[in-house]
Amino acid sequence: MSEELMLDVGQANELKLAFRRAGFTNQEIKTLSEGDLLARVREVLRGHAEIKRIKHCIDLDGRPHIPSGWEVRANDQLSGRACGSIVWNPAQVRLHLSKNQQNGKMIEGNTLR
Repeated sequence: MSEELMLDVGQANELKLAFRRAGFTNQEIKTLSEGDLLARVREVLRGHAEIKRIKHCIDLDGRPHIPSGWEVRANDQLSGRACGSIVWNPAQVRLHLSKNQQNGKMIEGNTLR
């Protein structure tokens, strides 16, 4: 027996609050409503599918883009050395501040380099 979906005000509010908690934008909600994306999410809810994070790999051997008129000066210790690739993990990255940048102090970029 097929039942017609009824979305009352309370359910709409629950969805709105859940979207807010998850940090959704209006555009992301619109995208979620298009195509078969919600049908695929439903498969996860029913235990027929799973969500896997995409691993973002960075090729450290790739040639960088060098703007016209610029040059790259390689550290002699690293010059020509193959580095391979790494899997990007933002949890392992932190901001580095030199002692000259701490406690509200500022430093010129060339001095920092």
